[in-house]
Amino acid sequence: MDDRSWMYRRLMDGRLRPEYITGVRRFINFAFSIDKNISGGKIRCPCVRCKNQKFLKEDDVCKHLLTKGFIPCYENWTVHGEPYVTEPILAGPSSIGMSHVMNDVCLENPYRNLVIDAMGVGDAFYNDNMSSPMVAGEIPNPEATKFFNLLKAAEEPLWDGCTKQSKLSACVQLLNMKSTFNLTQNAFNNFIDFTKSCMPNDENLVSNFYDAKKFMRPLGLGYEKFDVCPNYCMLYYGADAMKTNCDFCGSSRYKPRNPTSKGSNKAEKQLRYFPLTPRLQRLFMSPYHAKDMTWHHYHKSDNGVMVHPSDGEAWKEFNRVHFSFASDPRNIRLGLCTDGFCPFDMSSNTYSCWPVIVTVYNLPPWKCMTRPFMFLTMLIPGPKNPGKKLDVFLRPLIDELKNLWSVGVETYDV
Repeated sequence: MDDRSWMYRRLMDGRLRPEYITGVRRFINFAFSIDKNISGGKIRCPCVRCKNQKFLKEDDVCKHLLTKGFIPCYENWTVHGEPYVTEPILAGPSSIGMSHVMNDVCLENPYRNLVIDAMGVGDAFYNDNMSSPMVAGEIPNPEATKFFNLLKAAEEPLWDGCTKQSKLSACVQLLNMKSTFNLTQNAFNNFIDFTKSCMPNDENLVSNFYDAKKFMRPLGLGYEKFDVCPNYCMLYYGADAMKTNCDFCGSSRYKPRNPTSKGSNKAEKQLRYFPLTPRLQRLFMSPYHAKDMTWHHYHKSDNGVMVHPSDGEAWKEFNRVHFSFASDPRNIRLGLCTDGFCPFDMSSNTYSCWPVIVTVYNLPPWKCMTRPFMFLTMLIPGPKNPGKKLDVFLRPLIDELKNLWSVGVETYDV
Protein backbone atom coordinates (compact mmCIF):
# COMPACT_ATOMS: atom_id res chain seq x y z
CA MET A 1 0.00 0.00 0.00
CA ASP A 2 1.37 3.40 -0.95
CA ASP A 3 2.14 6.22 1.48
CA ARG A 4 -0.94 8.35 2.15
CA SER A 5 0.36 10.73 4.76
CA TRP A 6 -0.40 13.48 2.21
CA MET A 7 -4.11 13.15 3.06
CA TYR A 8 -3.60 14.99 6.36
CA ARG A 9 -0.93 17.43 5.22
CA ARG A 10 -3.16 19.67 3.19
CA LEU A 11 -1.68 23.11 3.83
CA MET A 12 1.79 24.60 3.98
CA ASP A 13 2.14 28.29 4.83
CA GLY A 14 -1.59 28.69 4.20
CA ARG A 15 -1.43 27.18 0.71
CA LEU A 16 -2.41 23.79 -0.66
CA ARG A 17 0.51 21.41 -1.00
CA PRO A 18 1.06 20.21 -4.60
CA GLU A 19 1.22 16.58 -3.44
CA TYR A 20 -2.17 16.99 -1.75
CA ILE A 21 -3.77 18.28 -4.96
CA THR A 22 -2.25 15.37 -6.91
CA GLY A 23 -3.46 12.92 -4.28
CA VAL A 24 -7.02 14.24 -4.39
CA ARG A 25 -7.11 13.79 -8.14
CA ARG A 26 -5.75 10.25 -7.75
CA PHE A 27 -8.45 9.45 -5.18
CA ILE A 28 -11.24 10.75 -7.44
CA ASN A 29 -9.93 8.78 -10.42
CA PHE A 30 -9.84 5.64 -8.27
CA ALA A 31 -13.35 6.17 -6.87
CA PHE A 32 -14.90 6.75 -10.31
CA SER A 33 -13.10 3.71 -11.74
CA ILE A 34 -15.33 1.39 -9.66
CA ASP A 35 -18.89 1.22 -10.97
CA LYS A 36 -20.51 0.29 -7.65
CA ASN A 37 -19.31 3.59 -6.14
CA ILE A 38 -21.29 5.66 -8.68
CA SER A 39 -24.94 6.53 -8.19
CA GLY A 40 -26.44 8.93 -10.71
CA GLY A 41 -23.00 10.17 -11.71
CA LYS A 42 -22.10 10.87 -8.07
CA ILE A 43 -19.88 9.25 -5.42
CA ARG A 44 -19.71 9.49 -1.66
CA CYS A 45 -17.75 12.53 -0.48
CA PRO A 46 -15.17 11.69 2.24
CA CYS A 47 -14.62 15.29 3.39
CA VAL A 48 -14.89 16.23 7.09
CA ARG A 49 -18.37 17.67 6.55
CA CYS A 50 -19.99 14.99 4.36
CA LYS A 51 -18.27 12.04 6.14
CA ASN A 52 -19.05 9.59 3.32
CA GLN A 53 -22.78 10.16 3.87
CA LYS A 54 -23.57 12.39 0.87
CA PHE A 55 -23.30 11.62 -2.86
CA LEU A 56 -21.82 14.50 -4.84
CA LYS A 57 -20.60 15.13 -8.38
CA GLU A 58 -16.92 14.92 -9.23
CA ASP A 59 -16.29 18.68 -9.16
CA ASP A 60 -18.07 19.07 -5.82
CA VAL A 61 -16.12 16.22 -4.23
CA CYS A 62 -12.88 17.76 -5.47
CA LYS A 63 -13.88 21.18 -4.11
CA HIS A 64 -14.82 19.77 -0.69
CA LEU A 65 -11.58 17.82 -0.34
CA LEU A 66 -9.45 20.79 -1.33
CA THR A 67 -11.22 23.23 1.01
CA LYS A 68 -12.14 21.02 3.96
CA GLY A 69 -9.85 17.98 3.87
CA PHE A 70 -10.47 14.27 4.33
CA ILE A 71 -12.45 12.71 7.16
CA PRO A 72 -10.05 11.55 9.92
CA CYS A 73 -8.57 8.05 9.74
CA TYR A 74 -9.61 7.30 6.16
CA GLU A 75 -6.24 6.34 4.67
CA ASN A 76 -7.79 3.00 3.70
CA TRP A 77 -10.55 3.87 1.15
CA THR A 78 -12.85 1.00 2.14
CA VAL A 79 -16.10 2.86 1.48
CA HIS A 80 -14.94 3.48 -2.09
CA GLY A 81 -14.18 -0.14 -2.92
CA GLU A 82 -10.68 -0.64 -1.56
CA PRO A 83 -10.04 -3.87 0.39
CA TYR A 84 -9.60 -3.48 4.14
CA VAL A 85 -5.98 -3.69 5.31
CA THR A 86 -4.72 -3.97 8.86
CA GLU A 87 -1.28 -2.43 8.45
CA PRO A 88 -0.88 1.34 9.04
CA ILE A 89 -0.79 3.45 5.88
CA LEU A 90 0.16 6.79 7.43
CA ALA A 91 3.92 6.45 7.54
CA GLY A 92 6.32 6.36 4.65
CA PRO A 93 7.29 3.33 2.59
CA SER A 94 9.86 2.19 5.16
CA SER A 95 7.14 1.30 7.67
CA ILE A 96 4.72 -0.36 5.29
CA GLY A 97 4.59 -4.12 5.60
CA MET A 98 2.64 -6.81 3.87
CA SER A 99 -1.07 -6.03 3.85
CA HIS A 100 -3.58 -8.58 5.04
CA VAL A 101 -6.65 -8.19 2.89
CA MET A 102 -10.08 -9.21 4.08
CA ASN A 103 -12.10 -11.49 1.87
CA ASP A 104 -15.19 -10.33 0.01
CA VAL A 105 -17.54 -11.88 2.57
CA CYS A 106 -16.05 -9.76 5.36
CA LEU A 107 -16.31 -6.60 3.28
CA GLU A 108 -20.00 -7.23 2.79
CA ASN A 109 -20.63 -7.68 6.54
CA PRO A 110 -21.38 -4.21 7.94
CA TYR A 111 -21.63 -5.49 11.51
CA ARG A 112 -18.15 -6.94 11.42
CA ASN A 113 -16.98 -3.60 10.04
CA LEU A 114 -18.90 -1.87 12.84
CA VAL A 115 -16.83 -3.73 15.42
CA ILE A 116 -13.60 -3.14 13.48
CA ASP A 117 -14.34 0.58 13.13
CA ALA A 118 -15.18 0.92 16.82
CA MET A 119 -12.08 -0.92 18.01
CA GLY A 120 -9.69 -0.63 15.08
CA VAL A 121 -8.72 -4.32 15.01
CA GLY A 122 -7.99 -5.95 11.67
CA ASP A 123 -8.62 -9.37 10.23
CA ALA A 124 -5.00 -10.43 10.60
CA PHE A 125 -5.54 -10.67 14.36
CA TYR A 126 -8.35 -13.18 14.22
CA ASN A 127 -8.52 -16.74 12.98
CA ASP A 128 -11.97 -17.61 11.68
CA ASN A 129 -11.46 -21.29 12.45
CA MET A 130 -10.71 -20.84 16.16
CA SER A 131 -12.37 -19.16 19.13
CA SER A 132 -9.30 -17.17 20.12
CA PRO A 133 -7.25 -14.54 18.30
CA MET A 134 -3.96 -15.58 16.73
CA VAL A 135 -1.42 -12.93 17.63
CA ALA A 136 2.27 -13.61 17.47
CA GLY A 137 4.11 -13.20 20.76
CA GLU A 138 1.40 -13.07 23.41
CA ILE A 139 -2.12 -14.28 24.17
CA PRO A 140 -4.63 -11.43 24.65
CA ASN A 141 -5.75 -10.69 28.19
CA PRO A 142 -9.37 -11.40 29.22
CA GLU A 143 -10.63 -7.94 28.22
CA ALA A 144 -9.15 -8.23 24.73
CA THR A 145 -10.50 -11.77 24.40
CA LYS A 146 -14.04 -10.48 25.05
CA PHE A 147 -13.70 -8.13 22.12
CA PHE A 148 -12.37 -10.79 19.76
CA ASN A 149 -15.30 -13.01 20.73
CA LEU A 150 -17.62 -10.17 19.75
CA LEU A 151 -15.82 -9.90 16.43
CA LYS A 152 -16.41 -13.61 15.89
CA ALA A 153 -20.12 -13.15 16.65
CA ALA A 154 -20.33 -10.76 13.70
CA GLU A 155 -19.85 -13.77 11.41
CA GLU A 156 -21.60 -16.45 13.47
CA PRO A 157 -24.94 -17.23 11.77
CA LEU A 158 -28.11 -16.76 13.78
CA TRP A 159 -28.78 -20.48 13.21
CA ASP A 160 -27.08 -23.14 11.13
CA GLY A 161 -27.71 -22.23 7.50
CA CYS A 162 -28.89 -18.66 8.11
CA THR A 163 -27.35 -16.26 5.56
CA LYS A 164 -29.14 -12.99 6.33
CA GLN A 165 -28.43 -12.40 10.03
CA SER A 166 -25.58 -13.06 12.44
CA LYS A 167 -25.73 -13.23 16.22
CA LEU A 168 -24.34 -9.69 16.45
CA SER A 169 -26.50 -8.13 13.73
CA ALA A 170 -29.70 -9.52 15.28
CA CYS A 171 -28.77 -8.23 18.72
CA VAL A 172 -27.84 -4.76 17.42
CA GLN A 173 -31.07 -4.42 15.43
CA LEU A 174 -33.24 -5.56 18.34
CA LEU A 175 -31.65 -3.04 20.71
CA ASN A 176 -32.07 -0.35 18.06
CA MET A 177 -35.78 -1.14 17.77
CA LYS A 178 -36.19 -0.98 21.54
CA SER A 179 -34.62 2.49 21.57
CA THR A 180 -36.41 3.77 18.45
CA PHE A 181 -39.90 2.68 19.50
CA ASN A 182 -39.35 3.20 23.25
CA LEU A 183 -40.24 -0.40 24.11
CA THR A 184 -40.44 -1.44 27.75
CA GLN A 185 -38.14 -4.15 29.01
CA ASN A 186 -41.06 -6.56 29.38
CA ALA A 187 -42.20 -5.87 25.81
CA PHE A 188 -38.65 -6.46 24.55
CA ASN A 189 -38.36 -9.76 26.44
CA ASN A 190 -41.76 -10.98 25.21
CA PHE A 191 -40.77 -10.13 21.64
CA ILE A 192 -37.54 -12.12 22.08
CA ASP A 193 -39.46 -15.11 23.42
CA PHE A 194 -41.86 -15.08 20.48
CA THR A 195 -39.03 -14.71 17.96
CA LYS A 196 -37.09 -17.62 19.46
CA SER A 197 -40.20 -19.81 19.29
CA CYS A 198 -40.30 -19.21 15.50
CA MET A 199 -36.67 -20.18 14.97
CA PRO A 200 -34.85 -23.55 14.81
CA ASN A 201 -33.61 -25.14 18.03
CA ASP A 202 -29.97 -24.28 17.25
CA GLU A 203 -30.62 -20.51 17.19
CA ASN A 204 -28.05 -18.14 18.77
CA LEU A 205 -30.37 -15.23 19.63
CA VAL A 206 -29.93 -13.52 23.00
CA SER A 207 -32.47 -14.59 25.63
CA ASN A 208 -33.58 -11.23 27.07
CA PHE A 209 -32.69 -7.57 27.48
CA TYR A 210 -30.13 -8.28 30.20
CA ASP A 211 -28.30 -10.79 27.98
CA ALA A 212 -28.37 -8.33 25.07
CA LYS A 213 -26.71 -5.59 27.14
CA LYS A 214 -24.16 -8.05 28.52
CA PHE A 215 -23.40 -9.28 25.01
CA MET A 216 -22.71 -5.75 23.72
CA ARG A 217 -20.73 -4.63 26.78
CA PRO A 218 -17.26 -5.45 25.31
CA LEU A 219 -17.67 -2.49 22.94
CA GLY A 220 -17.33 -0.24 25.98
CA LEU A 221 -20.28 1.99 25.13
CA GLY A 222 -21.78 2.13 28.63
CA TYR A 223 -21.71 4.86 31.25
CA GLU A 224 -22.16 5.27 34.99
CA LYS A 225 -24.68 7.49 36.77
CA PHE A 226 -23.94 9.32 40.02
CA ASP A 227 -26.52 11.32 41.96
CA VAL A 228 -25.60 14.93 42.68
CA CYS A 229 -26.78 17.47 45.24
CA PRO A 230 -29.21 19.85 43.46
CA ASN A 231 -27.06 22.76 44.69
CA TYR A 232 -23.84 21.14 43.37
CA CYS A 233 -22.43 20.72 46.91
CA MET A 234 -21.46 17.04 46.76
CA LEU A 235 -21.51 13.88 44.69
CA TYR A 236 -23.11 10.73 46.09
CA TYR A 237 -20.09 8.66 45.21
CA GLY A 238 -17.68 6.33 46.97
CA ALA A 239 -18.09 6.55 50.75
CA ASP A 240 -21.02 8.95 50.29
CA ALA A 241 -22.95 6.68 47.92
CA MET A 242 -25.56 5.63 50.52
CA LYS A 243 -26.35 9.06 51.96
CA THR A 244 -29.78 10.58 51.37
CA ASN A 245 -29.09 14.22 52.29
CA CYS A 246 -26.35 16.68 51.41
CA ASP A 247 -23.65 17.13 54.09
CA PHE A 248 -23.37 20.84 53.30
CA CYS A 249 -26.78 22.30 52.51
CA GLY A 250 -29.00 19.52 53.83
CA SER A 251 -30.96 19.19 50.58
CA SER A 252 -32.63 15.88 49.84
CA ARG A 253 -30.95 13.59 47.36
CA TYR A 254 -34.27 12.49 45.87
CA LYS A 255 -37.31 14.21 44.44
CA PRO A 256 -40.39 14.21 46.69
CA ARG A 257 -42.94 11.55 45.85
CA ASN A 258 -46.22 10.17 47.07
CA PRO A 259 -45.56 7.71 49.94
CA THR A 260 -48.15 5.34 48.52
CA SER A 261 -46.64 5.24 45.03
CA LYS A 262 -44.50 2.30 43.97
CA GLY A 263 -41.10 2.37 42.38
CA SER A 264 -37.66 3.61 43.36
CA ASN A 265 -36.68 7.12 44.32
CA LYS A 266 -35.58 9.50 41.57
CA ALA A 267 -32.55 11.69 42.09
CA GLU A 268 -32.84 15.47 41.87
CA LYS A 269 -29.78 15.61 39.59
CA GLN A 270 -27.46 13.04 38.01
CA LEU A 271 -23.99 13.06 36.50
CA ARG A 272 -23.27 10.80 33.49
CA TYR A 273 -19.73 9.46 33.61
CA PHE A 274 -18.09 7.61 30.72
CA PRO A 275 -15.10 5.54 31.98
CA LEU A 276 -11.85 6.49 30.28
CA THR A 277 -9.70 3.40 30.83
CA PRO A 278 -11.46 1.02 28.38
CA ARG A 279 -11.18 3.56 25.58
CA LEU A 280 -7.47 4.05 26.21
CA GLN A 281 -7.00 0.27 26.21
CA ARG A 282 -8.72 0.01 22.82
CA LEU A 283 -6.08 2.28 21.31
CA PHE A 284 -3.46 -0.38 22.10
CA MET A 285 -5.66 -3.20 20.78
CA SER A 286 -5.56 -1.62 17.33
CA PRO A 287 -2.54 -2.28 15.11
CA TYR A 288 -3.46 0.92 13.32
CA HIS A 289 -3.42 3.18 16.40
CA ALA A 290 -1.01 1.36 18.74
CA LYS A 291 2.02 2.42 16.71
CA ASP A 292 0.96 6.06 16.81
CA MET A 293 0.71 5.92 20.60
CA THR A 294 4.52 6.26 20.68
CA TRP A 295 4.71 8.95 17.98
CA HIS A 296 5.42 11.69 20.53
CA HIS A 297 8.66 9.93 21.54
CA TYR A 298 10.16 9.12 18.16
CA HIS A 299 9.24 12.10 16.01
CA LYS A 300 11.81 14.79 15.25
CA SER A 301 10.87 18.41 14.69
CA ASP A 302 12.46 20.22 11.76
CA ASN A 303 14.61 23.29 12.45
CA GLY A 304 13.28 23.61 15.99
CA VAL A 305 9.70 24.21 14.83
CA MET A 306 7.14 23.24 17.46
CA VAL A 307 4.52 20.97 15.87
CA HIS A 308 3.40 19.04 18.96
CA PRO A 309 3.27 19.57 22.75
CA SER A 310 6.19 17.13 23.06
CA ASP A 311 8.40 19.81 21.44
CA GLY A 312 7.69 22.25 24.29
CA GLU A 313 9.81 22.94 27.36
CA ALA A 314 6.98 21.97 29.75
CA TRP A 315 6.88 18.47 28.26
CA LYS A 316 10.66 18.10 28.45
CA GLU A 317 10.72 19.33 32.06
CA PHE A 318 8.05 16.78 32.96
CA ASN A 319 10.22 14.04 31.43
CA ARG A 320 13.16 15.16 33.57
CA VAL A 321 11.12 15.21 36.79
CA HIS A 322 9.29 11.93 36.12
CA PHE A 323 12.05 10.00 34.41
CA SER A 324 10.60 6.57 35.22
CA PHE A 325 7.26 7.45 33.62
CA ALA A 326 8.92 9.01 30.57
CA SER A 327 11.20 6.01 30.01
CA ASP A 328 8.33 4.02 28.47
CA PRO A 329 6.92 5.94 25.47
CA ARG A 330 3.69 3.92 25.67
CA ASN A 331 2.70 5.66 28.91
CA ILE A 332 -0.16 7.97 28.08
CA ARG A 333 -0.15 11.79 28.24
CA LEU A 334 -3.59 13.36 28.52
CA GLY A 335 -5.08 16.82 28.24
CA LEU A 336 -8.36 17.86 29.85
CA CYS A 337 -10.74 20.60 28.75
CA THR A 338 -14.32 21.67 29.40
CA ASP A 339 -16.70 24.41 28.39
CA GLY A 340 -20.39 25.09 28.78
CA PHE A 341 -22.94 25.36 26.02
CA CYS A 342 -26.68 25.65 25.66
CA PRO A 343 -28.22 22.68 23.83
CA PHE A 344 -31.46 24.59 23.32
CA ASP A 345 -32.50 27.88 21.76
CA MET A 346 -31.05 30.64 23.95
CA SER A 347 -34.04 32.90 23.36
CA SER A 348 -36.50 30.39 24.78
CA ASN A 349 -34.60 28.53 27.49
CA THR A 350 -31.33 29.29 29.24
CA TYR A 351 -29.56 26.06 30.02
CA SER A 352 -25.85 25.42 30.64
CA CYS A 353 -24.57 21.89 29.97
CA TRP A 354 -20.87 21.12 30.51
CA PRO A 355 -19.06 18.30 28.66
CA VAL A 356 -15.61 17.33 29.97
CA ILE A 357 -13.28 16.06 27.23
CA VAL A 358 -9.93 14.27 27.49
CA THR A 359 -7.47 14.24 24.59
CA VAL A 360 -4.56 11.83 24.03
CA TYR A 361 -1.32 13.72 23.39
CA ASN A 362 0.67 10.58 22.52
CA LEU A 363 -0.87 10.70 19.06
CA PRO A 364 0.47 12.78 16.15
CA PRO A 365 -1.05 16.23 15.63
CA TRP A 366 -3.25 15.12 12.72
CA LYS A 367 -4.97 12.67 15.08
CA CYS A 368 -4.88 13.89 18.66
CA MET A 369 -7.31 16.80 18.19
CA THR A 370 -9.76 15.03 15.89
CA ARG A 371 -13.20 13.86 16.98
CA PRO A 372 -12.48 10.08 17.25
CA PHE A 373 -9.73 10.77 19.81
CA MET A 374 -11.44 13.46 21.88
CA PHE A 375 -13.01 11.33 24.61
CA LEU A 376 -16.14 12.64 26.30
CA THR A 377 -15.68 11.55 29.94
CA MET A 378 -18.65 13.20 31.62
CA LEU A 379 -21.67 15.36 30.98
CA ILE A 380 -22.34 17.83 33.80
CA PRO A 381 -26.07 18.60 33.98
CA GLY A 382 -27.62 22.06 34.06
CA PRO A 383 -29.45 24.29 34.03
CA LYS A 384 -26.97 26.38 36.05
CA ASN A 385 -23.26 26.86 35.55
CA PRO A 386 -21.35 24.72 38.10
CA GLY A 387 -18.88 27.57 38.58
CA LYS A 388 -16.35 27.00 41.36
CA LYS A 389 -18.03 23.70 42.22
CA LEU A 390 -16.80 22.10 39.01
CA ASP A 391 -14.34 20.01 41.05
CA VAL A 392 -17.28 18.21 42.70
CA PHE A 393 -18.19 16.64 39.37
CA LEU A 394 -14.59 15.85 38.40
CA ARG A 395 -14.09 13.50 41.34
CA PRO A 396 -14.73 10.19 39.45
CA LEU A 397 -12.38 11.23 36.65
CA ILE A 398 -9.67 12.36 39.07
CA ASP A 399 -9.91 9.07 40.97
CA GLU A 400 -9.60 7.11 37.73
CA LEU A 401 -6.60 9.17 36.60
CA LYS A 402 -4.93 8.75 40.03
CA ASN A 403 -5.38 4.99 39.76
CA LEU A 404 -3.87 4.98 36.26
CA TRP A 405 -0.92 7.05 37.51
CA SER A 406 -0.11 5.20 40.72
CA VAL A 407 -1.28 1.64 39.98
CA GLY A 408 -1.85 1.30 36.23
CA VAL A 409 -4.03 -1.14 34.33
CA GLU A 410 -2.96 -4.27 32.50
CA THR A 411 -3.43 -3.63 28.79
CA TYR A 412 -3.04 -5.81 25.72
CA ASP A 413 -0.70 -4.14 23.21
CA VAL A 414 -0.78 -5.66 19.73
